[in-house]
Amino acid sequence: MTVRTWYRDLGTPIASGMTIDDQLKAAGLDWTVELSPIRYADDCSTEEYLAAYRSDTQQMLSVYGKWRKPFQNHQILETFHTFCTQNDLQIDRIGCLKGGKELFAFCKLPIEIDVRKVGDITEAHLMIAESHECGRGLQIDLYFNRLVCTNGMTRSVRRSQQVINHVSEYNSETRGRASVASRIAGILTHALATVRDYEKVSNRLADVALTKQEAELHLIKAFGDPNKPLEAQPRIVQTCLKLFLGDGKGSDLLSAYGTAYGLLESVKEYINWHSPVRGSLETAFSSLCYGSRKQKQDAFMQQLVSVHL
Repeated sequence: MTVRTWYRDLGTPIASGMTIDDQLKAAGLDWTVELSPIRYADDCSTEEYLAAYRSDTQQMLSVYGKWRKPFQNHQILETFHTFCTQNDLQIDRIGCLKGGKELFAFCKLPIEIDVRKVGDITEAHLMIAESHECGRGLQIDLYFNRLVCTNGMTRSVRRSQQVINHVSEYNSETRGRASVASRIAGILTHALATVRDYEKVSNRLADVALTKQEAELHLIKAFGDPNKPLEAQPRIVQTCLKLFLGDGKGSDLLSAYGTAYGLLESVKEYINWHSPVRGSLETAFSSLCYGSRKQKQDAFMQQLVSVHL
């Protein structure tokens, strides 16, 4: 994999002064969600459900109940901008996944993490997503990007130990844009708290020295077979160990050299850039944000925390 932008070149950059209509056109999102009765068999139809599809390509997006009205791309983007304006943020990239079923916006938070103050900088980005698929809705997560290696890791924004990822359906007749914006009011406060928690854990892991043998045991526990020698372990174990021992980008920094933080970054680098890609870059990035790649990183971080902190 040669692409090294944290967002995998997905989406379209947003320039200052662009109207929402300009942004939608630039991102290929200047289409509407239309509804159609569902017909099946020889000459059967149902009034209980409707097919939601793109007006430009007629690609089907989801099946809606007859009570649900589509939340249009223009409304979604207005909601994204309302949230960012209220919190003095600026959207820098918008786009879609899965053929338009999910819209997203990225914005960089005005805060950086410098692990152990040695120039090992990690940026924090908010990822705001809204889905046209029935059963899903507004979702907000944090994406941490370590600059030296472009290793990314997603963390959920939490409030009182509860994840504030919104997985619910919109009804545009009863939940207008102002109401939607009010549902996520104050989320920046919790996002910044999540950044500080991540910074605290990263610094503490950077203070934990690890030998080659300890790193090997951690990797085998997480991804391998304790009954097999190193040379018989899966590729992820062997590659991560090499990255930890000096092959990884930024592995020579004082924050990462021979530390638990460095081992975490070796796993992140493998999952981000060395793990086999099945499908498109979009699929890999989606997995990193919401799927199995995210789960592997979360589990390994928790393993290090539970053992050493």
